[in-house]
Amino acid sequence: ENGDVIEHLMHKAIAEGRTKPTDFPATCPPWAEAEAINRGILMGAMTNCPMYIVHLTTQLGLERIKDAQRQGQRVWTETCPQYLLLDETAMESLGPFAKIGPPLRSADGVNQNALWDGTENGYISAIGSDHAPAPTAMKELGWDNVFRAPNGEPIPFGAPSMETIVPLVFSEGVVKRKLPIWWMARMMAENPARIFGLYPRKGVIQPGSDADLLIIDPDAETTIKAQNHQSTTGYTPYEDWKVSGKPWMTMLRGRVLLNDGKLEQQPGSGEFIAAGKPIPPIAGKVR
Repeated sequence: ENGDVIEHLMHKAIAEGRTKPTDFPATCPPWAEAEAINRGILMGAMTNCPMYIVHLTTQLGLERIKDAQRQGQRVWTETCPQYLLLDETAMESLGPFAKIGPPLRSADGVNQNALWDGTENGYISAIGSDHAPAPTAMKELGWDNVFRAPNGEPIPFGAPSMETIVPLVFSEGVVKRKLPIWWMARMMAENPARIFGLYPRKGVIQPGSDADLLIIDPDAETTIKAQNHQSTTGYTPYEDWKVSGKPWMTMLRGRVLLNDGKLEQQPGSGEFIAAGKPIPPIAGKVR
């Protein structure tokens, strides 16, 4: 997004007393996202640098990306579950807990339909979590002023997503919209690995690749409850959502991290891996 524009609109809203959670989306208009995307694409074209545009939320931004892709420019993008599934009406019920950046968009379905279409037709290469939780105590200060706490500190952006992304994408994409299961693997494993130069060490099941595996129970139906999460955040924007596709086991380089819903990993199991030269992600229609 165009940070200067957003900051100006935020200060204007504060000066005019428009500080309720429902006032937040108007300070981050869709065109501010599209303008920043266009600027980045132009710079990428000038420097022959590949572009990875994160957290796509708008049809406007997607159309500019599609234009660049048709011209052969290396421009790739991701979206996130919250933009596929939630809209700005969540600001009424969730208040500051739904303050994320970019914001949730209009409830008319135009942007969400464009994003789903983009994932299905290969214009959007990945679905990321944008996992960015903040302590409940910091978030709840934003009910009266979604921009600033009483002490002047900014109300943080972000929401937890790590523990909900798999069942949400499976339930809403594979089950509800009948997208193939390999679409999910492409969007959440293979394409991210290719874009960040980690393929084929990551993002594929084959001899010589890391045994990073997620096994889900496609028939297990659960209700999302923050109280059942491993995170100490204490909230989720998807409270009481009915989902299927429960993660059963997670493996990292062949080591079991999650077993039947219980964490078994130990501190220090992670490993830094430097990004390599990007490989174009798999594109094209999935059906």
